[in-house]
Amino acid sequence: MNEYIGLSVKSLFNKAWYVYKTKFALLFGILSAPLVAMVLSYLVAEILPPFSFALLILAGLLAWASQIALIYALKLSDLTVLEAYKMAVMKIFSLLWTGILVAGNLISVFALPLIFGLVILSMQQAGMFEASKALLYSLSAVGILLGLFGVIYAIYLSITYQFVTYSLIVDDHKGVSALLSSAALVKGKWLLVFSRILAIVIIFAVPVVVLDLFMQNEQGLFNLIQSVYGYVIAPFTVAYIYNLFVGLKEHQGTAEEKVSLRNWVVGRAAFGFAVVLGLLLFFSVVQKTDYFPGLKARLGEIQQQSKTLGK
Repeated sequence: MNEYIGLSVKSLFNKAWYVYKTKFALLFGILSAPLVAMVLSYLVAEILPPFSFALLILAGLLAWASQIALIYALKLSDLTVLEAYKMAVMKIFSLLWTGILVAGNLISVFALPLIFGLVILSMQQAGMFEASKALLYSLSAVGILLGLFGVIYAIYLSITYQFVTYSLIVDDHKGVSALLSSAALVKGKWLLVFSRILAIVIIFAVPVVVLDLFMQNEQGLFNLIQSVYGYVIAPFTVAYIYNLFVGLKEHQGTAEEKVSLRNWVVGRAAFGFAVVLGLLLFFSVVQKTDYFPGLKARLGEIQQQSKTLGK
């Protein structure tokens, strides 16, 4: 692992800290834009509700664009906040498309346990387990194992596609190519990437957990401190991941993009969203028919509980 000495947690922290110090004003200028829009929205909420709503939408769009602008600020020198946002706006739809592809791929890993669960539910509703509860318990155990596999595989894919946005911005890859570029970068180094991501998550999560233990009766103050803390560490986190991305590229050989892999990524994403549509259709049928009376009653209870909590 000596060849990856530059990718140690200490090295990545040092590099991120240097960027954090040298580009402090630019990075926080980028992050401040959505914050300013949100504060203005709050201030004019009672005076001009429509304008407040428009500012709230603007704040959301700026928060989304700020993540792209931060990467441009790390990639290029002598950028201004406005220039970073102008470049970010040009990439928003590309980011949306890659986000859809990643989301579809992550959803697809839960397709098998969901379909298996619905089959078991249908069999139970049909009374097929009345003679043998052991079969029901055995199949339920299989369903739980499939669910655990889905969670593990989702974690694997989330690390595999960790650098999609960076590939999109830094290397100007588009759509599926950004996903394949990230996957190629992580290939053979998954545990290394996972450990580096886990390290920064733990390091920055510990203060929040400790603070929560001592401020359980001061939830409002805790939420304020947590928000400020997240605002302060956000540029550092982006710089840390950026340096990890750049370091991995230095150790990457040339890889040919295969059409079969492109089809697999797109197909898996399409399958993931097809499963979501199928589930929505299934629950619509449950609510409007008597095919699954037990499940229909349970959904009614959940809806009633949601209305009660809303009040």
